[in-house]
Amino acid sequence: MIASLGKPPYVGGIENVVDTLLRSELNERFEFSVFDTYRVPDPERTRLQKASYAARLTLSCWARLRETRPDLVHIHFCSRTDFWKHAICLTVARSYGVKTIFHLHGGAFGAFLNEMTPLQTVLARRVFSKADRVIALSSYWKEFLLQLVPAERIHVLSNPIDCERLCPRPREVDPDHPTLLLLGRLGKNKGHYDVLKALPLVLKEHPNVRVLFAGNDDEHRATDDLKHLAAELGLTRHVEFLGPVLFDPKVELLRTATMLILPSYVENMPLSVLEAMAVRMPVVSTRVGAIPEILDAGRTGLLIDPGDWKGLAQSIIRLLDDPFFAERLGSLAGQKARDVWDVKRIADQLGALYYRVLSSERVESRREPRLR
Repeated sequence: MIASLGKPPYVGGIENVVDTLLRSELNERFEFSVFDTYRVPDPERTRLQKASYAARLTLSCWARLRETRPDLVHIHFCSRTDFWKHAICLTVARSYGVKTIFHLHGGAFGAFLNEMTPLQTVLARRVFSKADRVIALSSYWKEFLLQLVPAERIHVLSNPIDCERLCPRPREVDPDHPTLLLLGRLGKNKGHYDVLKALPLVLKEHPNVRVLFAGNDDEHRATDDLKHLAAELGLTRHVEFLGPVLFDPKVELLRTATMLILPSYVENMPLSVLEAMAVRMPVVSTRVGAIPEILDAGRTGLLIDPGDWKGLAQSIIRLLDDPFFAERLGSLAGQKARDVWDVKRIADQLGALYYRVLSSERVESRREPRLR
């Protein structure tokens, strides 16, 4: 299994997905070796430094393949540098003759693809053609990937969540001091500035509300900028910035917060929403990526359009005004999370895919991927 992980404990989405899978019953059926491609980000790197790293990555990936002699290589990737870095790993694995699975994470891949030059688009299509299977996290992303990959090679597999590990104890929410929780990297993509715009409307109806921002910066100085905006709007005493949160503190936040807010502009299949659903927490999010497939609007969560901060405020107020409705949303969401995304179910599906790829010939298609 190849992914950019870094040192545990993990705070990011891909890292937690990989960690959850490696903790699952898959370990009883397969022997895993993990190749970590993490590199500390540095926007000041020169082209020569990047080329040197690509050469070292190629050699180290080849060396690991020779050492472990795997039957299958499962590669997790997202956008931009992470995509090209793992494209190298995919190419090396294919040249070594190993069957491969290329697993797309990250909601910004569509924007990344649109920003490519014609040459980069051709290269990206060739990269995807090397994979025996490509995993999409949802039907939405399968439809998107059809412009790069034949349908026969795309397999839909949702992100896993460990429902038992997320729910060690029942939820304890203080109805007199509602808490709105945001989990994820801070910045415009997650709609965090919209939350601060919406908050004054919420405070008019519920003056004791506070907002917890849990995550590191997705953009340069995002935390500082959000704090500055909160001060301008007179919201400083109602907001708190916790920084990146590890698993155990996150579980406690999910157990005690009133609701999860995720007003994102781009998403793939956000773990934060699945985790909130698993603990029976009501969720307000946006109609982007796979979120409409996750949340049944009005039944297991509330959905708004991205950028609709007034609609965000109205949805928050609706849940605070009607705790019985909020509780019903959370209860139905929790049941869906256990039925659909629990790691035991997802591990079974992934294991079946492993066996299918290992036992089959490479799927070739005479049809070109559908272009949009």
